[in-house]
Amino acid sequence: ENLLSKTTREALHIIENKSKVCYSRNKLNVSRMNTTSRENASKTDDRIDKLTDQISTVVDIFAKKVVTPASVIVVEESCVTCGEHKAYWALKHVNFDLKTVGDHRKLQLNELNDLRDQAYENSLICKEKTKKLHDSKIKNGIFNVGD
Repeated sequence: ENLLSKTTREALHIIENKSKVCYSRNKLNVSRMNTTSRENASKTDDRIDKLTDQISTVVDIFAKKVVTPASVIVVEESCVTCGEHKAYWALKHVNFDLKTVGDHRKLQLNELNDLRDQAYENSLICKEKTKKLHDSKIKNGIFNVGD
């Protein structure tokens, strides 16, 4: 069965029936309800790997704007895995409009250039003041211990 040919609700229902994924700080713990043998566990792991690949494919499709991002809201309503709120939060804050993102990036680069120019001007002003101070002490012949 191809997860991409299903609607979002059907895909989430398949995921809900097949696995439960929990994240800890150190490693990914994957477990299946009612699993009694190693063979079933390895089959479950294989299924989860396939589902993970299919979900990443769906996310790539979202990034390429093949599917409208409005359907992402369904993920929040049918949350089936613990830790998924973080994935939803990340998707929610991704801007899929490439033109807007490009314009925002240009504005950030312009701000960075302005800050760099101001820092350069400030360093020149500081250098001039320091030079004036040192020159004034040399011209007057005033040399203090520790200067």
